[in-house]
Parts: sequence; C-alpha cells; structure tokens
Amino acid sequence: AMLSNQMRKTNDEVIKAVFREIKNKIGSMALVHQKLYKAKDFSNINLKEYIVDLIDLILGSYASDSKQIKIEYEIEDIIVLMDLAVPVGLIVNELISNVFRHSKPKDDVSKVFLKFFVEDVYLHLHFRDNGITDDTEIQNTAGLNTVSSIVENQLEGKIELDTQNGYQYKIKMRTDLYKERVKK
Repeated sequence: AMLSNQMRKTNDEVIKAVFREIKNKIGSMALVHQKLYKAKDFSNINLKEYIVDLIDLILGSYASDSKQIKIEYEIEDIIVLMDLAVPVGLIVNELISNVFRHSKPKDDVSKVFLKFFVEDVYLHLHFRDNGITDDTEIQNTAGLNTVSSIVENQLEGKIELDTQNGYQYKIKMRTDLYKERVKK
C-alpha cells in the first residue's frame, strides 16, 4: 500500500517503474505465504497454482501495457517446498518483467511461453519470448544478474540462454536442497 501510494504521488516514470518492480518482488513472496496459509500446509505449495496467480499479479501491475503481451504456459501439477517456490517466483517475476521493460514485439503483441516440469531431482523452467531486444541492454541488468545468482548459487542449477529468435532460457534447479520444515 505504501509503494502504491508513493507511485501515485510521482509523475516520474523511472521512479514509478522502480516502485512497480519492488512491489512485484514483494508480491511474489507474499503470494507464496498466502497460498501456504490457504492450503493449511506450511511447507508445500502447488507450483502451477502459484505461477498462474503470479502471472496475473504481474500483468495487473503493468495494466496499461498488459494487452501488448500474451502469456501462455504449460505447467505440470508440481508440489514444491516454500523454500523453492519463493526463489522460483522471483525468477519468473524478473523474466516476465523484463519483457515489459526491454522487449519490443515483432508484431503488435509480444508472446511469452513458460513451461515447468520435473525430471529427476531438477525443476526445469523453459521460458521464451518473441520480442526483439538489444542483447547488451538486457544481459547486463541487475535483475538478470540476480536470476543467475539465484539459479546458480542458491538452487545449484544452470541457465542456458539462446538469443537467436527472441529470448529463450532453459533453467534447471535442484528440488532436493531443502527439507520440509513443518509436517502436515
């Protein structure tokens, strides 16, 4: 509420964008906790439900621009621990937000596709968009550096990036790093 109030008080678009990014990051973490409390399971969360709600939250924060982006997803019903859901939410938030901030659609609409699946002990996230982006502009952002840090250092994963036709990320993250804190 405080960030929204400050956004309304300023006419500076840069400041509004910073407040929006902070709000979305806080929202992605708060959404995990909301899902846990509603489910009355304080450790596990349905990743599909969480990501779908997170996408709606992000689109809502970019209300005036959200008609320019079409998001499709293929997400298995995957139950993950809260300790994995929070960083995954921050990653998704950053990738989708970058489409709004940096991508210019080839046609009238940017298309984004997200796919989540589990294989062995890894959660896989495949993300792609069809936009045209200046590689140096987006690859040096603090947000993508944060994504790399979360994936590689916190989740002991790997990122593959292909910029031939829009941005395509193949991210894999370990699912077995954390233990359930609260038993059902």
